[in-house]
Amino acid sequence: MYPALEPFEAVEHGKDADSSLSNLLEGAQVNDLTANIGAEVTGVQLSKLSKAAKDELALFVARKKVVAFRNQDFADLPIDEALEFAEYYGPAHIHQTSGAPKGYP
Repeated sequence: MYPALEPFEAVEHGKDADSSLSNLLEGAQVNDLTANIGAEVTGVQLSKLSKAAKDELALFVARKKVVAFRNQDFADLPIDEALEFAEYYGPAHIHQTSGAPKGYP
């Protein structure tokens, strides 16, 4: 049995973002999927984002709702680096029925 989930205080990083999204989308191509929801983005490597760009990512996803970033390198990164990126947005937790890399439940 895994330990119970612990309460945590959520941080809305999108509130700290530059609304122009210039740190996130510089040099990127954005294909809006509909007028109100969804976007496909190329030319951005999420694992390399600065803090400012991560904040803008939170705002961008809040605006678009569904976003696909193509050609990401997370599968090639050490698991600790991938977790560090993910945990910027909130703590990781254990899914008791899904698989995980060895040593990372």
